[in-house]
Amino acid sequence: MATKTLLHFPKSLFRLIGSLQDVMAAFPVQSTAAALCLAMLVRRVNKDYRAWYNLGPGGCSHNILGYIFSYSLTLLSSRDIKQTFCYEPLIAASPSLSGIPIRAGAPPVVSKWMVPVRQLSARASEARLEEMEAMVHEIAAKHDLVFTAPSIIEGGHSPALYIQANHLIKGEVQNPAREREVFHFHESEGSVHVTLSPADAKYVLDRGWGQRHPLSGYFGMGFTYVMIYSPRNDEELDVLRKITYAAIDYALERRKLGGL
Repeated sequence: MATKTLLHFPKSLFRLIGSLQDVMAAFPVQSTAAALCLAMLVRRVNKDYRAWYNLGPGGCSHNILGYIFSYSLTLLSSRDIKQTFCYEPLIAASPSLSGIPIRAGAPPVVSKWMVPVRQLSARASEARLEEMEAMVHEIAAKHDLVFTAPSIIEGGHSPALYIQANHLIKGEVQNPAREREVFHFHESEGSVHVTLSPADAKYVLDRGWGQRHPLSGYFGMGFTYVMIYSPRNDEELDVLRKITYAAIDYALERRKLGGL
């Protein structure tokens, strides 16, 4: 049966081509316009796919299936990721962070995609990325409550910090970690994804250091899962260090590391 179907396939194809030719002959103007529209659509989709692909791997398959998944999510999204009043009903205590200044300058340009979310401007230099990785390993080396490993959320493509299994609080509504991961940064440009307490998330974002992740609250991400912009200098790296400790302290029911 399969062989018979295969043998008849060319005839079916030729009949289809013949039908299309008949339609084009009957409606030449409309057919030409449709062909031009299709060519423009293919070109636009190809350009969009390349822009997404060039963000690098992370969060979903780095291929056409991942692009379709990300594009579908982006079409469904209507969330305002800059506002922070959504955290106010969740705040049960004052921020653990304090003394963080307002971030100087305009925020960087961030990709439109929900997966992956990447910073497109003011990207970190190689030297700055090495400093960020050193910071991650330094924190893990100082405290046996945390460890470093490739990010599960990013599919193993980013350095991350995790809480040791026997120290993570279970069953909370605002579970601060997915698979115990509380922090990772992107080696392509230096931005960070981290889960903070509601009070700290509002405090940090209101001072311009980042924005809400568009998938916060979905797919196992905490509602206070946020993006922190790449540090541009040593002072901003120090701010990032404080934010990192705040994320760990939140996962450990606050102030377990005393890193603030």
